[in-house]
Amino acid sequence: MRVRPIGIVLFCLIVLVSCTTGRDVVQLEPIEPVAETPAVQEAATDTEEKTNDILAITWDTTAEQWRGMYGHRQTVSLPPNGQAKPYYGYGSFDMDSSIGSAAVVMELLTYEKGGTVTIELREGPEYHKGGAVLDTTGNTYEGWNTVFVFVDENGQEIVPAVDSIIEIPDPDEPVVLPTQPAPTYFTVHNATGTTLTYLDIYTYDMMATDELGYNLLPQGPLPPGDSAQILFSEHKDLEEAILYRYAQLLHVFAENEALETFYREWYPDFDTLDLTISSEHLFLMESTTETAANTIRIENQTDYDIIELYILTPDMGVGLDFSKELLGGIDLSSGVFADISIDQWPYLQEFLANSDMSSLLVVAYDEDDYMLVKEWYPAFDSWTLLLTQDDYFDL
Repeated sequence: MRVRPIGIVLFCLIVLVSCTTGRDVVQLEPIEPVAETPAVQEAATDTEEKTNDILAITWDTTAEQWRGMYGHRQTVSLPPNGQAKPYYGYGSFDMDSSIGSAAVVMELLTYEKGGTVTIELREGPEYHKGGAVLDTTGNTYEGWNTVFVFVDENGQEIVPAVDSIIEIPDPDEPVVLPTQPAPTYFTVHNATGTTLTYLDIYTYDMMATDELGYNLLPQGPLPPGDSAQILFSEHKDLEEAILYRYAQLLHVFAENEALETFYREWYPDFDTLDLTISSEHLFLMESTTETAANTIRIENQTDYDIIELYILTPDMGVGLDFSKELLGGIDLSSGVFADISIDQWPYLQEFLANSDMSSLLVVAYDEDDYMLVKEWYPAFDSWTLLLTQDDYFDL
């Protein structure tokens, strides 16, 4: 019998009485506020030493020890003969980035010689996976979006050159800056055999901050076989996502004159800046097919893969019984549905045969282990259950 962590146990007991929707942050432990004084914090590991106002760190050291200390500046020194470690961002870096490797990519020091740099902690974008904007209540994960930048001896931010493009290779190899100038556009090719009238390309965080899409075809429809150049100068958000984020996933959404939808995923780092939309990307809603008798249909209408699914009876909820996983190890991708025959699950068959107005609790987990919940009344509700962004659980 599988037993879920106590946070989920308490939730299952509560949600049987009242249905709650929102974003699951249950796996995130609250952190204690970090004092902003003294100005120099103690080192996070035994290998780091503090000398006057300069903190000696290793090439593995990140800025996580200063989480939430917005405005705090720290001078650090790195030893020579370093090795490249993972970093995320360019100019502004996520707090879990290697400070040393971030400094190398900004050309402030080298792996061979090491050196001294100063960082400043800042607050990053305030969006999160469920699509809602984080507030200032006690329910937020304080400091989670901390980023850092480098400052010079006068306290001025050191910004990257506008004509540079960053590509992050194997983290075990030193990062080498390309010498070619950054591209100024990417190209979209219409191979659908139809005329495209609408095109939108976005990331998850763009969706979180802007509910309305933007048509990237302002000059008019794109006939079959034609191509369009999308200028980065006119779309700064796409420029940042495509040129300065390694392995960034972009969603490509298009419509033709018949209002047919085309959808594909695009990884510019592994594909090219020549993006093709073809007839193979025609999006058909599989849910238009009929469901078989005694079948529960689960539709994933979130933006993430569902990897676990449970339907709990009241007794299972009280007994903490998560032993019956209904997807059988198969990932339920975004936009896809799964049909579950109750004939294959005797406990569901027995419950449905002997129940009239009782409810079942649908619990799912996505690829990032975030939880979704939905209360289902089989006697009254549809047997096609939609899992959406609104079903994410938020304490």
